[in-house]
Amino acid sequence: MIRPGEPPPPPDPCPDRRRHRPGRGPVLPPVVSTAVSVITVEVFARDTSHGGPVLLMLPALFHLVPGDCLSAAAAELAAGFITTGAVRLVHAGFLLVQLYVGVLLGLYLTGTSTRALFDIAAASDLPRWALFLSWIVFTVGTLLAFAIPFRLLPLLLVLVYVTVGVQSLATKAIGEMGGTFVAAAVLAAAATRSGLRPDRPPRLVLLLPGFFTLTVGSLGMRGLTTLAGGYVVEGFRDLLKLVTIVTAIAVGLVLGAVLAQPADAERRGTVPLRRT
Repeated sequence: MIRPGEPPPPPDPCPDRRRHRPGRGPVLPPVVSTAVSVITVEVFARDTSHGGPVLLMLPALFHLVPGDCLSAAAAELAAGFITTGAVRLVHAGFLLVQLYVGVLLGLYLTGTSTRALFDIAAASDLPRWALFLSWIVFTVGTLLAFAIPFRLLPLLLVLVYVTVGVQSLATKAIGEMGGTFVAAAVLAAAATRSGLRPDRPPRLVLLLPGFFTLTVGSLGMRGLTTLAGGYVVEGFRDLLKLVTIVTAIAVGLVLGAVLAQPADAERRGTVPLRRT
């Protein structure tokens, strides 16, 4: 409950995707993933130049793939919020399994063998300027999804580009896991420092767009579906990569927030990871 004069709470980085339609919500993930699986197999996956069917399904299932939930749950566990982190982790895992089952149902309905679930990426032919501008569209979409005021777009764009730039540079230097860890730490530190100013929004709002550039829920879907296709080594490699990168994001977010908080944060009551 919000008391008079208090600002509204910041948006949840991992909202319950099924709460808006309590009657149909529980069946939405498997039904949608089944439909996407059928359309992908029957229409798009016949030409391998588009890439493997799993990668073709991921953009359509992006809203349902719980990469944000997995990363948020790991961050909460790392910060010591055991109950909320564990609940969020179980919810994300179950949602991931629902999507996986829906993909398999689509194969069964079309009579397609699970061996069709191979994981091949199409050749990258987008120019660099298109990739650069795509993060603007991504940030605007995040603002719309979480009802964040558009006056914050310039600040959030800066945080997104800083996060992506740090991740790209650090990945080239120390590998993907290290690059993700460094990017998460820099994002958390920048959002924490910026959120200390009274004219700025809550730290969580500043974290959201940059946080979504790091989440890796697609690896979970790719790992499970690749295993179902009989590609055991590739499937377990994706699942191991998922666990490693999610942990790197969690530890980076916690470390960045702790390092960026002012020395008198406890006295001022602005500790970003304080249990309440």
